[in-house]
Amino acid sequence: MKVLNNIIAIAILSITILSCKKTTEDIPTPAVAATAGTFTWKENGVAYTADSAHYSLCCTPTVTTIFAYHKTAAGIRRFFEININGTTNGTFTIPASGFNPCALYYASGAVGGGSGQANGGGTIAITNYDNANNKITGTFSAVQGPHTITEGVFTGLPKK
Repeated sequence: MKVLNNIIAIAILSITILSCKKTTEDIPTPAVAATAGTFTWKENGVAYTADSAHYSLCCTPTVTTIFAYHKTAAGIRRFFEININGTTNGTFTIPASGFNPCALYYASGAVGGGSGQANGGGTIAITNYDNANNKITGTFSAVQGPHTITEGVFTGLPKK
């Protein structure tokens, strides 16, 4: 009789466990994919949006480098490398000449070549350096030889 009671108890317990239905609260929601952010600018009055952009801590833990890339249908490639001596919100001046850890390097050209300028003068403003979420947001402008770069905005760029 004791064996029969144990079998009945196990059967009731098994039925109870198996009959529990999962609710939507029991099912974990998938993680939201990280957004790539945006990087836009005007070059000599023409608007562009980068195909890819991100930032990293480059060289030392106190230098932030922002990279952006864009290629047009005609094969013109544009590259940005913006170096900022800092990892906080603030406005940084790009000197017109001479060495400075804050700089904007820009190259634009066809598949076989291009032109590059460095330290043409301008400003970079970091408006939201979000260390907790590894995102950076800000604005920039610069005069780079024949290229006048205005209305530069990067929003929510991920850290790589």
